[in-house]
Amino acid sequence: MNTAQEKRLPPPGLEHGRPRPAQLTAGGRAVAVLSLTLAASAVAAGIWLYLAADRDRARRQLVLREGLVAEGEVVELRRLRRGDSNDYLVTYQYTTPGHRRQAQARVGRAAWQRLRIGYRLPIRYLASSPEQAWIKGYEPRGVPMGLVPLAPLCLAVTAWALVWVLRRQWRLVTEGRPALARVTGSKGVQGAYGGQGVQVSYEFPILSGATRKGQYGPVKKTPALGETLWILYDPEKPARTSRYPLSLVRAG
Repeated sequence: MNTAQEKRLPPPGLEHGRPRPAQLTAGGRAVAVLSLTLAASAVAAGIWLYLAADRDRARRQLVLREGLVAEGEVVELRRLRRGDSNDYLVTYQYTTPGHRRQAQARVGRAAWQRLRIGYRLPIRYLASSPEQAWIKGYEPRGVPMGLVPLAPLCLAVTAWALVWVLRRQWRLVTEGRPALARVTGSKGVQGAYGGQGVQVSYEFPILSGATRKGQYGPVKKTPALGETLWILYDPEKPARTSRYPLSLVRAG
């Protein structure tokens, strides 16, 4: 058998009838594990955020119910360097019945720059636990209950998207028809991480004899015009194609 004839034979695994056996590649297994991890994390994050928001809501109600106002005095101002950011710390003293107490708070840069040692500022503390105090306006807010679903939803959507990609590739490998496509063009495009790549266009015949078009990329290597390559297309939706071999699922 000559080279031209060999090129027209489907790649190993695609010669089987449909549905053909398939298995995940190493990348596909990693994506499957990641999708399961994200799904589990979505559940865990939802529970944790709900409990945290509920605890913060109870604490805010306690501050509103028991909070007493006193006058505090700034005794120390510190700026702590943490990587590329700073923490602006204010140490202050305040008086509760029978005690002189001290506490510390993180504030924004603008507020920190306005303060001076000896500066007096309003303090709110708990009547039942006077050692818990906050600069007025910096009382604990915590996680708003309305934001609780957002993080789990983002994780769940990401997990679903990964599963969708796996299922799409699995269907193409098990149910797709192989076709020998011909490269018809290419163009430079922006890669997923900011680099440059090439988007390759091709056309291929379907079972009815009609011609359809597809694309793949971005890739680094530019194929020659007229070069042939094997693709899989969905027989029900021929516009759904992919170059073979696929990255996450292979025949076999």
